[in-house]
Amino acid sequence: MTAALVVLTLLGGFFIGRGSRMSNGDVQQRLNQQVQADQVTLDQELNKQRTEMIAQRDRIVRRAETRARRDGRADGLRQGRSEGRAEGRAEGEAAGRAAGRAEGEVAGRAAGLQEGWSSGFDTGLCLSDTFYC
Repeated sequence: MTAALVVLTLLGGFFIGRGSRMSNGDVQQRLNQQVQADQVTLDQELNKQRTEMIAQRDRIVRRAETRARRDGRADGLRQGRSEGRAEGRAEGEAAGRAAGRAEGEVAGRAAGLQEGWSSGFDTGLCLSDTFYC
């Protein structure tokens, strides 16, 4: 009797639950919808992550550009000052040497002529008048 009761319960459950069960097509359709929803969510998350990574990369690149510009400017100024100093020193030395040589030649020639004239004049007087010297 219990065996008959168990069989009747199983058969009743089979026929009663049959109306609430989904067909294979319905199950496949629901699975496809879930997969599509998951794919949309995944695509959105990946796009968000991609946008964040691009923004982070841009910040890093801007920071590196700023640092390189600042360091390059400082290096350029240092190098420019050094080269300018050396070039200015060389040009100033050459110009000073040339000006000094020219001025020295003029002054030396004038002094030499004056000294020669005076000395020659004095010597000439001494020779012409032996009693005067």
